[in-house]
Amino acid sequence: MHVPKPKKKASEILRETTVEQCIGNYKDGERYCSIGLMANYFGWKGFDKYNMALGMAPYAEKMQQELGLDGQTRLKMMEMNNVFKMSFSEIADYLERIGL
Repeated sequence: MHVPKPKKKASEILRETTVEQCIGNYKDGERYCSIGLMANYFGWKGFDKYNMALGMAPYAEKMQQELGLDGQTRLKMMEMNNVFKMSFSEIADYLERIGL
């Protein structure tokens, strides 16, 4: 019998992860950026042998539908992760301030 994952907030996923954070890519080895981590939560496996992100669109849709992460919020998360090099915890603080 399939048991669904309990529904979590995006901020909880960021706070509860045990993976290391990376900068500049969705995934680097076993490390993830904030958006890569969200996609991985829904089953995204990373890159193909040509280093192309495998089908991120369906996971972006799940992020919006199930976590409330619209395109603008995902872009803000990428900026916080890659430009300002904020930690998962700091990004989670922001998401909590906006109710996510």
